[in-house]
Amino acid sequence: MSPFSPDGSNKRIAHVFSPLLVSMIILASEVAAICSLNFSPIRGMFGFEQGWQSWLPFLIVAPLAGLLAGLPGWQRYVIQAERVTIQRGILVGCLVSIVAHPIMWTGITLFGFLWDIFTLQFTGAALVNVGGLLTLIAASLIYTGWITTIVGGIAGALLICLQRALTQYEESPDKDV
Repeated sequence: MSPFSPDGSNKRIAHVFSPLLVSMIILASEVAAICSLNFSPIRGMFGFEQGWQSWLPFLIVAPLAGLLAGLPGWQRYVIQAERVTIQRGILVGCLVSIVAHPIMWTGITLFGFLWDIFTLQFTGAALVNVGGLLTLIAASLIYTGWITTIVGGIAGALLICLQRALTQYEESPDKDV
């Protein structure tokens, strides 16, 4: 039985686990973004040597991309599949991190385009990024995909451990309520 099946006791687990799932995805996305941006070949390649201000779009868009890929992925491949194993958590975490990469770069490009429009400093750089978006995604996956995949796998394993701990606590007969 899934820890999120409709019986009464497991609804409490879902109410506790859901905000923790969202928090963990956001945290893992931020860690992956910061680790990727600190990877030295990427800093010069994409022009991030100015400082943390140039990282701001990544720190905003990375968690959103993680949530857009992570929540449906976790729901579909862990909760609905009713397979709460550490191997499944690692696999889903790794796959979600790979799926989040194109979402993040699309969001970064959109963010840059909107930033140019709203600050009235339209330079056309965002339009150049749209043209090279697939190349940018491929290069990013090659150079930093391994970092995000490791972070995603660790986050998936930790989420499975958390989900199991909550389920065991809820099912234990000697818990104090």
